[in-house]
Amino acid sequence: MYAETLLSNNENMINDGTIIWTKNQTNGKGQYNRQWISTSGLNLTFSIITFPNSLLATQMFYLNIVVSMGVVALIQNYYDDVFIKWPNDIYCKHNLQLKKISGLLIKNGIVQQYIKSSIMGIGCNVNETEFSKNLENAISLKKITNIHFQLSELFLKMIDHINYYYIKLYNNKYDELMTQYCSMLFGWEKPMKILVNGKIEIGKIINIAQNGKLQIQINQQTSWYEHGQIQILL
Repeated sequence: MYAETLLSNNENMINDGTIIWTKNQTNGKGQYNRQWISTSGLNLTFSIITFPNSLLATQMFYLNIVVSMGVVALIQNYYDDVFIKWPNDIYCKHNLQLKKISGLLIKNGIVQQYIKSSIMGIGCNVNETEFSKNLENAISLKKITNIHFQLSELFLKMIDHINYYYIKLYNNKYDELMTQYCSMLFGWEKPMKILVNGKIEIGKIINIAQNGKLQIQINQQTSWYEHGQIQILL
């Protein structure tokens, strides 16, 4: 990732909020080193470098909250049925099917108990209309709205939305952010399918910790789970 190299070599010269935007991403990464495929000039692929020095490492999930809500808020300007799939994806419901429109990857540098730096990577399908067979669950803004978007204009709007929530984080509006996040979260307090220990269960999310762990109720029993221990099924 170019942002990582830039940060490691020039940390003292990079301003908080530096954005690296490319219209031709050739080595995009998602969770578990999955590849993020994007046709040149059709989508939004960028990273934001921040230095949230007062944010504790145990609060790192708030960065995920800020970015994911910013992306959802942008999409809601054009399409209503959009939600966050914990922990890193944005989905839309289109023609009775759930389709992925955006993904996030956040990497934090931690010193002692604080987050020294964060690289918040965002990929959003905008004008893409053809997806490979390996991406059958993918969709774009153009596919769901029949609008061809100007990337530069959409990019600035997305930054504004992310910045709106980042300022709330800067001002320690933790409870407000968490409440808003839960309202956008797929499965919040509603029965859904969850893969736990290789078995599909019906459960619902009833709480979320500031480190991103979910408290899920299954068969009247509640347990906390972190990313990797469970899979939310759509």
